Amino acid sequence: MGASKRRELAWALVLFGISFLIAPVQADEGVIRTSCYVFASERSTIVQTGGFAGVHWTYVVEGRFCLIVNPDTATARFERVDANAVDVSEPARTLDPNAVFNLTALAGAVADETIEFAGQTDDGSSVHLTLAFTDDTVHLIGQTTPPPNSADFFAFRIDAVAARKYAGGTGDPNTPYQIATAADLIALGETPEDYDKHFILTADIDLDPNLPGGRVFGRAAIAPDTNDVQPGFQGVPFTGVFDGKGHTIANFTCESENAYCAGLFGHLVDSTVRDLRLIDPNIQAQIAQNVGALAGINTTGTICGCSVQGGIVVGGEPVGGLVGFNNFGTIVNSASWCHVEGSSAGGLAGCNGGSILMCYSTGKVSGDEAVGGLVGHNGWRWHGPETWSYPGVVTLSYSTGAVTGSVRVGGLVGFNEVGTVEQCYSVGLVDGKENAGGLIGLNGNPADVIDCFWDVATSGTDFSDGGIGKTTAQMQDHRTFGDAGWDFIGRADGPDDFWAEPDGGGYPILWWQVPLLPELPFAGGSGEPGDPYLVATAEQLNSIGRNPRLMTVHFRLLNDIDAEGMEFFTIGDDLLPFEGTFDGNNHTISHLKIAGETYRGLIGVLASGGTVRGVSIADVNVTGTWNVGALVGFCDSGFVMDCHSTGIVRGSHNVGGLVGYSYDSHLLQCSSTQSVAGISFVGGLVGYSHESHISQCSSMQSVAGISMVGGLVGVLVLGDQITESYSTAAVQADNWVGGLVGRNFGSLTNCYAAGHVTGSNHVGGLAGQSGYGGRDIGERGIITNCYSTCHVFGTGPETGGLVGHHASGRATSSFWDIETSGWTTSPVGTGLTTAEMQTAATFLDAGWDFVGETANGTDDVWWILEGQDYPRLWWERDDEASL
Repeated sequence: MGASKRRELAWALVLFGISFLIAPVQADEGVIRTSCYVFASERSTIVQTGGFAGVHWTYVVEGRFCLIVNPDTATARFERVDANAVDVSEPARTLDPNAVFNLTALAGAVADETIEFAGQTDDGSSVHLTLAFTDDTVHLIGQTTPPPNSADFFAFRIDAVAARKYAGGTGDPNTPYQIATAADLIALGETPEDYDKHFILTADIDLDPNLPGGRVFGRAAIAPDTNDVQPGFQGVPFTGVFDGKGHTIANFTCESENAYCAGLFGHLVDSTVRDLRLIDPNIQAQIAQNVGALAGINTTGTICGCSVQGGIVVGGEPVGGLVGFNNFGTIVNSASWCHVEGSSAGGLAGCNGGSILMCYSTGKVSGDEAVGGLVGHNGWRWHGPETWSYPGVVTLSYSTGAVTGSVRVGGLVGFNEVGTVEQCYSVGLVDGKENAGGLIGLNGNPADVIDCFWDVATSGTDFSDGGIGKTTAQMQDHRTFGDAGWDFIGRADGPDDFWAEPDGGGYPILWWQVPLLPELPFAGGSGEPGDPYLVATAEQLNSIGRNPRLMTVHFRLLNDIDAEGMEFFTIGDDLLPFEGTFDGNNHTISHLKIAGETYRGLIGVLASGGTVRGVSIADVNVTGTWNVGALVGFCDSGFVMDCHSTGIVRGSHNVGGLVGYSYDSHLLQCSSTQSVAGISFVGGLVGYSHESHISQCSSMQSVAGISMVGGLVGVLVLGDQITESYSTAAVQADNWVGGLVGRNFGSLTNCYAAGHVTGSNHVGGLAGQSGYGGRDIGERGIITNCYSTCHVFGTGPETGGLVGHHASGRATSSFWDIETSGWTTSPVGTGLTTAEMQTAATFLDAGWDFVGETANGTDDVWWILEGQDYPRLWWERDDEASL
């Protein structure tokens, strides 16, 4: 098998491994799946025997292990073992079960409802384990056998029982724990050590206290406060991800007079809860603080696509149908139509010090002070030794429920102290004694209520401390809102389409409320991993970004698509990222024109293992500010494979020909032939790369900016790797300019640059700067087996043929052409003549791995047409015979 064929096979295995991680593997109907199991310590032992002393010790096993099972190959492995074994007799002894049996190194074979594991330990003993599954439990029996003729060896035997944790999964982003029953949900609430994990709901759950498994909760079901006496939250907050997957939790019942943070979740911190529906909750916490059906407090977390349908929420202050206190958090595309009672009470949120975007409420709200149809108290000032303002933002939202209170009563917001309310409306009846308004009861700054309206007829009042009153007919006429700059679906009033006119007329609704048509706008498929939606036309492509319910499903192109003249809707944003799969099927999307502010590209934000592969973006024209790329604006823990782009990309910061900002992501076999321009963090392929791996990628054409500009990547930071990649782009900027990378804080291995580099300070043929700040902070700025033939023009002193400024790290076996660069100096690297740079021995003597030789390895990274050209990477040549 030749070099290119071997490498194709190797990368096929790499891609298979990545796809295995992206899609959690489990048997379709069997009992064996990707799951974690917890040892039942009263039924789990390890017995150690043997040795010269003839020991016989028994250990009790505690902890857990996780299994990964691939039903297609009938194989399994221990992914993780977090367990300990203890013998409490004197003297006390401990064992690590994973070390004793070498569990994570064993190979498993699946047969019916058992798995047979076999392998060896580090001391040469053979291991055999049998795992037998019954419902949600597994019985482990097995032993180690010393090598033949061994003397002072121990033998170990395990006999253990473990129960599956929840309904499956491992709690990791790619294999989240599965919650399928009331018992699973209650178990989650009773396991604070799992509050930072990932969960998905796989079935509807009924918590009705009259049903088996249901109960009346005395405090929050998950992340409750644990001390009713000490002020403030004393428990463990939920910091993970809970994905409802469109399922429901019905009849959650909580009865407590003074439980702090009452709700399904007590306290959310930096977490995500999405796509979850609560039906008929019943919360009776009359004097409790921070009460909401979904969460008592949401601190810097994101709640997306959630709703509360029916039920009642009663509390002290603040009280909300969805969230009691939104504390610097974000609530988006969510709704509530339950009955709410309390002070600082709102149909959606009691008190908002964060952002509420594209939400609505329809339930009745009643209370004493600061009572609003959507939000009770929006933004507030804290007066202590110093005065602090906590602004709340409510935008693109509405309320229709009746509102009753005493003081500061509003159809949308009761008291807007220091907040902003923009493009919102309310139509509910308002009944208050003092400071009662159709839209706002009391407003701290009327200038912060922008382009908002209320219905003077249905509200029963022509007064509001902010907003514009309209008749019912005017409120049901889209022109009222269009004249104020509101963007409606199907109208030439902007590219965002936030609002829609309901069928049959009426008040505006939000775009995400528009139901999917029975006949889906695609050419086939169901959106599932094995049956993706098929996209055949530009209109079908454009429908993806317009529907938030499509951000976690899967797509495949059927043919090339020409988007000429289309007003394109970017797929996914920072609030609703795309987390599915977009398979280009080796087709091309041409003439995309995308303009806006942040997160611009075919896909605005790709996150949580979302994948784009096999698509070319041709003749694109993308403009924006932050995080701008032809394919992806911001790639957050995503995978981009075999993707290519040509055209123009313009932005301010984090601007790349293919990806604007790559965080903890993988880019494989991608290229960009773009004209890319920005201000800072600008790259021919990626603008800003953080903890990502870029391999077998290339960039051509031109890249321009002011600071931190590279032919392939603008800035490469800690944890980043670029391997087997190159750039031939012309690069121009003022500071930190490199033919491959503007600033390298990561590692460059087997790469080259062959373009033109022009700048003032920190200018280098391969990297403008390598290493970080001149400080000794470890392995930042590594260059291995790289070269540059770029022409380098720099006016400042820190200019070099290979690197402009070397701050830390090292450069090993790396070179530059002193003739083509015009520079005989570089702080690192070795300068050579063109003839030397086109001689194989130069690089072989430095340990480079070439096709056709084995002294330097068998990976066959490089090849060369000696005397005619510089070394090239193996994947640049398809003609195997020429190698």
